[in-house]
Amino acid sequence: MSIDEITTLLNIPYSTFKEWNTKGHKKYDLTLLLLSLDTDNAKSLISKQKDKLFTKPKYSPNTRFITLKKDIFTNDLFWTSKDKEKINIDNLIAVYMNRAVQIDTDTLCTLFGWERVSNIVQKHITDKYSLHEANRQIEYYKNKTFHTPFKLTEDELQNNYLKNPKQRVIDHYCKINGYDKVLEEASELKPKYPIYSTIKQMVDYFKKENLNDIAIKNAA
Repeated sequence: MSIDEITTLLNIPYSTFKEWNTKGHKKYDLTLLLLSLDTDNAKSLISKQKDKLFTKPKYSPNTRFITLKKDIFTNDLFWTSKDKEKINIDNLIAVYMNRAVQIDTDTLCTLFGWERVSNIVQKHITDKYSLHEANRQIEYYKNKTFHTPFKLTEDELQNNYLKNPKQRVIDHYCKINGYDKVLEEASELKPKYPIYSTIKQMVDYFKKENLNDIAIKNAA
């Protein structure tokens, strides 16, 4: 990389790099490494490292208990437990994934890692439909996190997505038709509530996750 490319990539002043690039400076070897790197390779390495840090779960796989924070979930499935009570993590995962909602699935995977969530699902969820839905949501989380292709099933595409909404399907139609159109169609449902509130929550989550893309599209 050239010095200009390095200062731009790292967002540092030219004078700072020149100071580092002086024999005896503690960052001299770093400047030599940077100068030897190809720009595309450097950007790729930085991107991969950011993804690695982003996907690292908050809690270690060895952590067994957590302080319950009910407000981070869409529904309170631990109504017999008090907020901020110590609770077994595996039990927390099993209860929420047995009634999986994508927003909560994403929260669990972010906190504990998708591998741990998946392992608990396979061990503790026996209902065929619940197991299938939990696995689909975990797969969708991985798709969003690692930017890999995700394919909706024929059933998901052919069924009336508003009657039994799934976040991944709502996201799909928000992308191809626009979220305003999705909400407009949802408002015409009979009866309108409570299904409209559920879809509105999913659309809001879609907008939150795609905030940068939406801003760019609106500015274009």
